[in-house]
Amino acid sequence: MWDELSMARAHEMDEYARGAGQSRLLVYLQHLPQGDFLVQYVRSDADIKVSFQRTMDQRTPFAKYLQHALMDLTGYDFTLPENAPNVDQVYEWTAREDPGEGQRKYYVFAYPLRTGKVDAFLRHYDTRRANARHAEDLFRDQGVLRVQEFLQELQHRPGEVYTVNYLETHDDLRKVLGRVSDEVRNFWLDITNVDLASPQGVPNLELLFDWNAERGIQTAEAQKAYTI
Repeated sequence: MWDELSMARAHEMDEYARGAGQSRLLVYLQHLPQGDFLVQYVRSDADIKVSFQRTMDQRTPFAKYLQHALMDLTGYDFTLPENAPNVDQVYEWTAREDPGEGQRKYYVFAYPLRTGKVDAFLRHYDTRRANARHAEDLFRDQGVLRVQEFLQELQHRPGEVYTVNYLETHDDLRKVLGRVSDEVRNFWLDITNVDLASPQGVPNLELLFDWNAERGIQTAEAQKAYTI
């Protein structure tokens, strides 16, 4: 399906996304112990529920094809409002300067939060906002150019809450996560039980789809966020 959207039906997909007010779509398949997930980043001129509804309200033949394809893939009918992602942005940071060393890379991935760790997650990013200079030093040392953090509760998996993370960098994700400070490493270990600095802590990702309104679709060979 994603190969078809990237090639044979790329023009239709471009019109479909623009019609919903979207300017960026990035989709990965992520393999987690809980199963395989579609992890998506969507940038739009409206909040996620409005943007999602706009896509589902389209009635073109292509829109119907995509809606049926997603239902066949995931088992969920995304034309129903109750199936819209329940996701909130928690944090955003962008580097003031880009050193411009190599091609920019884009990643979106998710980690399940441990039970009872939502408040700790939110407090952590309150602290990040209050101490912006410290946050900037941490991200610069990691080689991060932009980060957005989201919190999502999965409607169809009661009790499961995920942090969905969007990163821009010039480096491989493994290198970026390998540079985390002890402070960041211990935080993620506490809330997710994942050690970012270990090989097992690096998300197992496969790029499926990469589009933005400025440069169009990039194939997988060339290399608001949520999970399904």
